Amino acid sequence: MRKTNIELDQMLYEMRPLLDRKGLIGMAAARNTRVITDAIQEYASVKVDLIRKYGDEDGEGGIGIDPESDAFAEFMAEIEPYAQMSHDIDVMKVPTEKVMDDMTGAEMLALDWMLEG
Repeated sequence: MRKTNIELDQMLYEMRPLLDRKGLIGMAAARNTRVITDAIQEYASVKVDLIRKYGDEDGEGGIGIDPESDAFAEFMAEIEPYAQMSHDIDVMKVPTEKVMDDMTGAEMLALDWMLEG
């Protein structure tokens, strides 16, 4: 499967709720999280550095960038080349019928790339 860094980053976000599950879907989510995390390691590092560069402290110990700010536009312009780099990754797919009772419809739609059959 060939995906861009930004697509892989989104896939990680969508998979996060499955990491607490047991069984086949939890195992597939854990394996795919590892594979994707390894693939986007450099992108994630650049993203964190740019958030620190352009962001402001949120008062709770975090840093964020206001999407309406000029800083956000600068952040997006600088991250874009990294976000569009692509990787070939080997994801673990699971048969839909074996995990359909362990996933909601919304999860199945978001994670259709992990399901087969």
